[in-house]
Amino acid sequence: MQWYREIQFVAAVPMPPQVAEDYSTTVNGMWADPLSPARDVTATHERGGRVLFSVPMIALTPDVYEADATAHLLDEVCRDVEGERSECDWYYWESKPVYAACIYSEAFRRDLLDRCRAGVDRGMDVVNLDEIMTSVGLMNRKARGCGFCERCLARFRSHLDDEGDLAELGDADLRAAIRDDDALYDRYRHFHEREAFHEMLEFIAKLRAYADAHNPAFAISANVAYLGNLVPTFGALWGCLWGPHLDFILMENHYRVESDTPHLLLPRGSFAAWYRLGASLTGAPTWICPSINVPRQLAGQPRTTYYLLMFLEAYANGGRWGYYWWPGVDVETRLAATAPEALKTHIAFVREHRELYEAAVDANELAILYADGPIAPRPEMHVKFLALAQALAERGYQFDVIFAGDGRFNPDALDPKALEPYRTVLLPEARDLGKAPTDTLEAFARGGGSLVVFSESPIDPELVRPADGEALLDFWRHYRDEDRTAILDGIEAPATVRIVSSEPAAGVVRRVLGDRHVLHLVNYGYDEATDTVATIRDLRLQIPWDGEATCTLLAPGEERTLEATRDEGGVAVTVPSLDLAAVLVLTPR
Repeated sequence: MQWYREIQFVAAVPMPPQVAEDYSTTVNGMWADPLSPARDVTATHERGGRVLFSVPMIALTPDVYEADATAHLLDEVCRDVEGERSECDWYYWESKPVYAACIYSEAFRRDLLDRCRAGVDRGMDVVNLDEIMTSVGLMNRKARGCGFCERCLARFRSHLDDEGDLAELGDADLRAAIRDDDALYDRYRHFHEREAFHEMLEFIAKLRAYADAHNPAFAISANVAYLGNLVPTFGALWGCLWGPHLDFILMENHYRVESDTPHLLLPRGSFAAWYRLGASLTGAPTWICPSINVPRQLAGQPRTTYYLLMFLEAYANGGRWGYYWWPGVDVETRLAATAPEALKTHIAFVREHRELYEAAVDANELAILYADGPIAPRPEMHVKFLALAQALAERGYQFDVIFAGDGRFNPDALDPKALEPYRTVLLPEARDLGKAPTDTLEAFARGGGSLVVFSESPIDPELVRPADGEALLDFWRHYRDEDRTAILDGIEAPATVRIVSSEPAAGVVRRVLGDRHVLHLVNYGYDEATDTVATIRDLRLQIPWDGEATCTLLAPGEERTLEATRDEGGVAVTVPSLDLAAVLVLTPR
């Protein structure tokens, strides 16, 4: 098994060695400096840890441009539409400017690749290509924005073969034309999105070739921050297009990123949809930590139980949670606010029962198809997927996510074998679905599968059950019970895909381990005012199951046998109490 598919416990930024040992931290830093001494790699491996290093693909920080060896990179900074230096304004803890270097700079790319190769040579395990969206992904026409340096302009100008007047404009005049002409700006940005994407694919290919020759177990990940949420604001490079080219997804996340909206806490602020989407891109666990701005937003608020629940949600959904994250503060502040002491107890529990988290697999009959072809040109429709996934998860529906590319950056073909396990496939958005995935879906339906589509589509209407897409948008906007009910009523999914719970606050994720069913339970009854979770008493679960079963409940410090009684279509189990999380194992009898 590739190491990153195994259970990992991940600190967002490096913990002091003793703290990392106390928390059984496997990967000490999702955003770790690549310059840690080589001897630390060997020592980390000897104690069972892994070493990740992070290389920013945009940001040129003061410690880099003020060092003699890399001071020349200051000349590789991108420019805004007025010709001034571009800046990365999210580095709020830096006292000096952080500049945005241009991805078209050979010197900058060479420096980045050299740093990555050095990590490969030193036996490190994985690189995080941070800010993989590149400087083009920050393009805008505001002060200190990106995308208008001489390299960017020259590349676009070389594309203008038969447009003499435009092609002959000097830098200042071309900037002015793009600044004042919205259509020209859109064309310019779309051109550079394709160019920057292919620059990064070439970069990844060179790095893979080097790693294969020198350190074959080396993995390539990237911070694909927000995974689709920011496409309406910043463009296609913030979407799902990177996923098929990475070993696993690593990301910051923020529940809702609309202008002036704060991060929303549980239960609404669940990241379950993103764990499923990220895994659909690579087939590997998704690593998430809160957005860079979330700890700052929550500063001064008691949120240790919230952070603990986010950890438990991650592992229940087959993902990994990056704890200990708040840039620009001291160790004690970060530790007290974002890495609760109780985390140690739950890490020990996961380690003790790691096969239930690591070896169990999905075996579902219901899937959501994230068809990027219809979503990419309407990025605001990404939230229909998020709403659908959350509505299903909150009412015990067991489902997978299937990804199909957009046809522009990645092929949109859909492998028929990807649909074979499922009885029902849901499409939150299907307008302008390409011919290849349409043909595959129609064949699936003609073969007896059920298609439910929440939009117009080119699929033969005789093969589709239409559903209300507005209900998805309403649920995302307002989070009302009636909208969730409307969504779920429109699906008419088989009874076998749902675990019915007597308490809606109890989240249930089912996986299969041999002939056993492994049910991960998470108590979402989080009270924002007190940072507490109310214990659920006498939780009754109706579980689809053939025949008789024995049932074992596992939780930190607890293991007991529960009675599983035959019920219509399955068995019924009553869990006497659920504090934060537990695992229920059903075994044939």
